[in-house]
Parts: sequence; structure tokens; C-alpha cells
Amino acid sequence: MSKNVKSNNKNTKKSATKAKKSTRNNYKIESLEPRLMMDADSGFDAEHLDEYAEQIESISGNIGEQVSSAVNSIEGFDASKLGLAESVGSFTTMFGESVDSLKTTIANKVNGVLAQSLDMARTAIEQTNASLAEGADPISKLSLSELVDTYVKDFLESEQGEAYRGLTFSAEGSKLTVGIDLSETKSLENLGVDLGSWGKVSVDGSANLSAAAQASVSVELDKDGSGSLLDSAGDVEISAPQVGKLEVSVDIPGASAKFMNLSVSEVESADEPSPDLSLSYTPDEGVTKNVDLEFKVEETGNLPFFVAGDGVLKVSTIDGELDVQVPEFKLNKDFSLGTVLKAVESVKIEDLVSALNNNIGDLPSGVSELSFVQEGHPFP
Repeated sequence: MSKNVKSNNKNTKKSATKAKKSTRNNYKIESLEPRLMMDADSGFDAEHLDEYAEQIESISGNIGEQVSSAVNSIEGFDASKLGLAESVGSFTTMFGESVDSLKTTIANKVNGVLAQSLDMARTAIEQTNASLAEGADPISKLSLSELVDTYVKDFLESEQGEAYRGLTFSAEGSKLTVGIDLSETKSLENLGVDLGSWGKVSVDGSANLSAAAQASVSVELDKDGSGSLLDSAGDVEISAPQVGKLEVSVDIPGASAKFMNLSVSEVESADEPSPDLSLSYTPDEGVTKNVDLEFKVEETGNLPFFVAGDGVLKVSTIDGELDVQVPEFKLNKDFSLGTVLKAVESVKIEDLVSALNNNIGDLPSGVSELSFVQEGHPFP
């Protein structure tokens, strides 16, 4: 055991004692097979398992720091591309209230699993050594594979381990690999979906916003090859994290909305993929954006036009670019131009004329000049 480990005995024993109280009565500790422990090429010093707490906490903090940094460095992964910047913030804020929340979440979860698993192992080794026959060699080391395959596994499968779902641990020699698969979902009220030059769809009510992150990182715990894990200050080496997948997605189930001041409602289709909007990253495909929304235009009331056909506004992505298909509008011939001008006061004129030009073809004389009738300007 190195000087840096022993120097922290006073502080770390308090942490270990607290962990002992919280775990000893919650797990079934089975006796170990001494031979398995002694065969290990390298391992933790079994007599000092309660002294590794500070080093494990530091390693966990470094894992959280590096994984969150790797996530934030993915070029082009910007949730504002979904037109939700005013509601979403940064990707990491999906996992808490600050930009450091993802780092803190990962660090706390990794530390919690390893610290409590080491405490379970310490208890089991103490019980086993106490029951040995006179003259038998006591367990002197705990291998990394024994810690992971037995104690980490048992802890994650326990009731207390439910709070740490999304983490996986594996060991190869003195190298520990931590897998991270985290997800969060929250509700957004009065969401706005930016359609670029077409304007914005303002959704009434709530929409479900989800975020997911998958990554892995490996940590060498015996870099000096001494056969003892964490017995020197230079024993730890953390490899660059591998980001497997990131995703921010939104589902808008059957919401009512406004588009160009027209009432529309989101259409649920059996063949419509889920989610409605998503921005995702994988190493193979890079950053991809997908939008698949359909809104049915409701009654146009006293407006001087009506919606032909199925009256569905379709929003999708084609080769990464936003594509908006506006339903066909037809003029109501019963309206005179004077009636038209009074009836369209609630509609944003330039948007209406753009839609009419795109979907009707040749407009009656004077109608194309509607764009000038706004903000009190006289008709030319």
C-alpha cells in the first residue's frame, strides 16, 4: 500500500464506515473461495479495502469529466437545430440544472457503484478470513475481475442498484471499462417548432422531450505493473472516451397548434415513425436530423379561402434539409375583395400570400398585392 493511500486513512475511513452501515445489512454476503483470490495476478490490498474510497471518488470524477467533455465536443450536435433552442438549452442541461450536470451525474453513479461494491467485498473477505482453519493462508488480494463479476454485479441487481441503472462494468486484467447509457425525459409547455422561412408552429399544451447518451471509457489501475492496484500515484491512466450515441428527440402527441394564425392539430399516423423530431449522433453516421410532422388544418371560419384535399401540413427532412408541404388553398368566390381585406386581418398577410401563390397558381387581379396591406399602409 503506497504512502498516498495511507495518508488518506483518517478521512477515507469515515466514508467507508458510512458505506458499511448503509450496505452491510442490505446484502447477502457469501463466503469466498480463498484460492480464487490468491490466483489473481494483480489486485486490491484486501486488508486496506476501506482506504480506497478517495481514489475511487477521484477516478469517478475524472470519468465524468472526460465523458461529458467528449459528448460536448461532438461537432454539429446542437439541439437548436430542431428549432427548440429557447426551450432546450444545452444537451447536458437535460440531465440537471447546470452545464456540469452530466459530468456530476456520471461521476456520482460510477463512484456509488464502485464504493459500495468494495465495501461488500471487504465484508465478505473479513468473514471468510475469520472462518479459516488454523494455519490456512488468508485472502490478501481482491482481483478486479472478482470485484466486477461478483460484487458490482450483485449490487446492480439489488434493489439499491436500481438507482444506478444504465451503467455497466467489465474487467480485463487490471483495466476497468465503464459503459454509460443514460436517458432523461421532461415535459415542455407551449413548444415552438421553427419552420424557417415558413414561420413557426406554436404548439398548445405539452410535448415530451427526451435525451439519451451512450459512451464508454477504460481505466488502467496498475500502470506501473507492480501487481497491486492503485498502490502509487501514477497507477491510473484513463483512455479517451468512446461516444456511441447521442440523441435529443421530441414527441408531440395529438397537440393543437397555430400555423400562420390558422388552427391546426397534430395528426397521429400508424406508419409515422417516432419520434416526431430528433437530432442524433453515431460514429458511423455522424449527426443526423429527422423531422416527421403532420398537422391537419382545422376550419378556416370566415376567412376568404378554404383548404382543399386532406388539408394536411407536412413537415419532414430531405437530405438533412427541412421540407414543408402546405395544403392547397382555394379562394372562396363568394367573397368580394373588400370582404377579403376585412376577413384576413387576423392572418399574417405576407405568409398568407406566399401560401396562396405557392398553392393556387394564378391569383385574381389585386390579390397578389395583399402583401402591402399591413401595419396601416394604404392599398396601392
